[in-house]
Amino acid sequence: MKSSSWLATLMVAALTFFSPALFASGRAPEAAPPAPASYTDSVPLEVSSLLTQIKTDGLEVRQLSARLQSLDMQEGENYWQYDAGVLSRARTQVNAMDQDLRQLEKLQPEAARWQQKAIGRVAPSVVELTDYTRSALRYLDHHEDDLFSPAYRNDADFMYRKADRIVKSVDNFEHYASARREVRHLGARLEISS
Repeated sequence: MKSSSWLATLMVAALTFFSPALFASGRAPEAAPPAPASYTDSVPLEVSSLLTQIKTDGLEVRQLSARLQSLDMQEGENYWQYDAGVLSRARTQVNAMDQDLRQLEKLQPEAARWQQKAIGRVAPSVVELTDYTRSALRYLDHHEDDLFSPAYRNDADFMYRKADRIVKSVDNFEHYASARREVRHLGARLEISS
């Protein structure tokens, strides 16, 4: 009997010594708060957000350049003001894409591997889209009366193609990332290590 009370006293003493917080509050100690996310932990989220924004702007530019292509113009009609408005809106979106691309290029070394590849795939198309948009605007500034020019029509066509390529590229990379997350999730559920 003495040995069992001595054992109980020893256990209480050990618990008191090793876990004073347990007895001080009457409950188990709380886990330490999670450490704040480091800069590199937040980079993939920022890169994903910027890529999504580039895709959104690309959708808008694709739609605007399709408007430039689809006008059923009759010789002699003046669509200069309409085109100027459409190109001005496209320029705003393209400028935003340029800014986002510069930010992406700064973050690229810290981005996930698939994001690095996405940036590398999208960057040339954003640069080319900027060039074609500027070319169309320059043409429009100097040739208000000649919107049937093959050079101007080609600029509008290439704007559409480049914007479409950007949208599809980002979309494909986003699907890839989503599929990878799903595979990891399923692997964890099935307890399969990668």
